[in-house]
Amino acid sequence: MKSEIALPLGWHGILDKMTLFTQPKEVLREQRDAGITEPGNLALLLLFAVMNFFAQLPGQYRIFEGGPKMVENSEGVMVQLDFAQFAGWQAVYSICGVPLVMYGLAALAHYIVSKYGGKATWPEARRAMFLAACVSLPLIFAGAAATWFGIPNLALIFSFATLIYFLWYWQQGLNALEFNHV
Repeated sequence: MKSEIALPLGWHGILDKMTLFTQPKEVLREQRDAGITEPGNLALLLLFAVMNFFAQLPGQYRIFEGGPKMVENSEGVMVQLDFAQFAGWQAVYSICGVPLVMYGLAALAHYIVSKYGGKATWPEARRAMFLAACVSLPLIFAGAAATWFGIPNLALIFSFATLIYFLWYWQQGLNALEFNHV
């Protein structure tokens, strides 16, 4: 939708591309019409996992600025943990654990919605969640920047905004794919 306000050259194209963030139903309908595949879903999910990992690194580094920390392991023994070890485990969790959790949540949501008349396929239902996660990345990066600069209240506001935006986008996407099959 073109704006009626006179904008500088090039801005109309940018505003047209913003529909990805503001009109999830139209975006997901277009993707469904083009064909939603599992490799595309996996690519979106891994994009989110890697970018989320990199967004969290600055805030995690802040914890280790004073050097390694002493933590208690599973046997109750105090061990030294440095940033590289922590980031390594965080990378494994981000790349392996987050996708598994998201696949499970998407499957549970699709199963529940299908009991109430949802008509989407499993890959379509997953696409709604994975796309919602990817478009939430700018808010995640903004919250990470607030954490890095030591503004915890702003980081908390961005965290809540990210959650609300993600849930709204996911709900809109599920609604478009599950109940508006045309």
